[in-house]
Amino acid sequence: MTSYGLELLEVGMTRVVVYGAGRLGQAIIAASEMDTETQVKVVAAVDEHLVKTRGEDALAIPLYRSLKEASVASDFDVVIDSSRADALNEVLKFAVEKGKPLVIAATGHDAQQIEQIRQAAEKVPLLRSSNLSLGVNVLRRLVENAGAMLGSVDTEVVEAHHRLKVDAPSGTALTLAEAVRDSTDPSRQFVYGRRPDEVGARGNEIGVHSVRGGTVVGEHTVTFLLNDEVVELRHVAQSRDVFGFGALRAAAFVAGLPAGYYTMEDLLG
Repeated sequence: MTSYGLELLEVGMTRVVVYGAGRLGQAIIAASEMDTETQVKVVAAVDEHLVKTRGEDALAIPLYRSLKEASVASDFDVVIDSSRADALNEVLKFAVEKGKPLVIAATGHDAQQIEQIRQAAEKVPLLRSSNLSLGVNVLRRLVENAGAMLGSVDTEVVEAHHRLKVDAPSGTALTLAEAVRDSTDPSRQFVYGRRPDEVGARGNEIGVHSVRGGTVVGEHTVTFLLNDEVVELRHVAQSRDVFGFGALRAAAFVAGLPAGYYTMEDLLG
C-alpha cells in the first residue's frame, strides 16, 4: 500500500456506500462487520430492486433506492460498485459529479463502457478489478510470469461458478487469458469452448471455458500444456468473504489517491 493509504488509516475510518446489494454487495457488508484491519466501514447500501421487493429494512444498514438519496441521508467517502454492468452510467455520473473515489467490482462491461470508466478516472480516483480477491490477483501475476517463461505453448483457462452467475466466461477468466496473451503473443485469439465440428490441430489460440452449477463460489485454473509435461496454476475461493475483504482493502487504498485509473496490481505493489 502506498503512503496515501497509510496516512488515511492513521487519520480515521473510511466510510463506504455499497451500490448493489446482491451476493457480492452483501459479502462486502458482512466483511465490514468482521473487519479489524482496514478501518473501512460500510455505512449504507443502494439497491432499488431490493427496496421494492423487501423494503427499506431488508439489511442491517440503511438501504436506499439511489446514490443521490443515499448521499442526502448518509455521509460517505468511497463508492463500491458491486452491481451489474447495465448500472454503470448512474454510478459513474454520481462519482464524477460528487468527486467520490470509486471501486468498480461489477463485471461484464463492454468496450464502450470500459472507455467510459477510463474517462471517469481522469476526474476521480477509480479502481477497477474483475476480481477483488488478493489470491486471484497473485494468480494473475504468476500466470503472466509463467507465460513469459514458457512462451506460446498450448494454454487453457477453465473457470467454474455457481448456477446463478450471469456472465460467461467470468471477467477473471478473461483477465487471466489476457495475461497469458500479453506475456506471450499479442496476436493469439481466444477460443470459447470446444465443439464437435471443430476438427484438426489447434492453432496458436488460448482456450477459455466455463462451468456453471451448484453453489461453487469461484474456481480458476490456467493450464500450460507442453510436450510431456503440464504446468497448472489454480485459485479456489472457498467463500465470498475473500471478495468482501478485498473490496474493503481496495476502498481504503483508493480513498487516499489522486484521480487516476488503478487496479489491484497497484494495491499489491
